[in-house]
Formats: sequence, C-alpha cells, structure tokens
Amino acid sequence: MRDRAILACLAAALGPLASPLCADEVQFGGNLEGQGWRALTFRSQCPMSFSPEGAGQLNISGEKAVSVIWRASERSSGHDALHAGA
Repeated sequence: MRDRAILACLAAALGPLASPLCADEVQFGGNLEGQGWRALTFRSQCPMSFSPEGAGQLNISGEKAVSVIWRASERSSGHDALHAGA
C-alpha cells in the first residue's frame, strides 16, 4: 500500500514535467489528410470516423469500430530521412 502511495505521489509530481517533453501541440483544421493526418485501420473491423471541429478539437465516432489517427511529428522528419534509403 505504501509503495502505491509513493508511486502516485511521484506520478503527480513528475507528470506535468514529462508531458511537454513527449508530445507536440496538436492542431486540427478543415482537411485532416491535407495536414498529414492518417487513419490506421484494421482488416475486418469497421473504421472510426474522425472530423475536426475547430483548431483544437477532434470529433471521433463509431459503433463497434476501431481505428487510430496519427501524424508524424515535425521533429521526426530527420529520422524519416535516415530510413528513406533502407
């Protein structure tokens, strides 16, 4: 029990510090594909529907559906160039 309390305190204290280091600010707009967003879908599964609502909100809908929306980070462009010839 004590170990869990210590872990919870550490997570609460360090969580705000880790977030800016791990993620880019996300912006959405009118055309998701035009901004580099891609949907990862799975065979024999209905895909989710993704639609932007303003610059900071994404509506996600689906019934018995599964998908992942993703976009390469601008910071990863150098990494992608390294693997382009592979």
